[in-house]
Amino acid sequence: AIDAAGKPAALMLRGCGAMEGTKADLVGEDPRAREAAIRRLAEFDDAASLALLAEQAVRVPDHGLRLLAVQSLGRSDQPKAPTLLEGLLSHAEAAVRTAAFEGLRRQRGAADLRVLDLALKAEKPEIGKLAVEALGTLAKKDDQALTRLTNALSAKTPETRQAALVALESAYP
Repeated sequence: AIDAAGKPAALMLRGCGAMEGTKADLVGEDPRAREAAIRRLAEFDDAASLALLAEQAVRVPDHGLRLLAVQSLGRSDQPKAPTLLEGLLSHAEAAVRTAAFEGLRRQRGAADLRVLDLALKAEKPEIGKLAVEALGTLAKKDDQALTRLTNALSAKTPETRQAALVALESAYP
């Protein structure tokens, strides 16, 4: 049936009902229902669903569900996904930060220096190390990557500084 606006009314009702049911499952007590809801949000893959996934990455107490939410964001090709992932680079949990970094690199491309800059700016050891390793690969052909890699020698985290030194030594033996 078509409504007055020319849209399929039954599909709209079913779509709205699916989102409301998913939201109800997200706040429920059953972890399996929350996992299924996160997977449904990933399937919806629209702006509203992505915002809910990012919220789950911060709010859910279960480590596995937080990680699933971030990984789902990382697999999305929606234009809003990278912005949401950028906010998760400073998350308290290392696995969430790493998944956000990997998702950003998948979405923006391995040679995107902005993603690497954001990872270094977050001043978290594991993503700083990953960013430096990526810069080490790029530095052999890209002067801007080399400059960033050299600047990483003065990072606040010792793991990042050490990774930068190793990357520079291997890029220029």
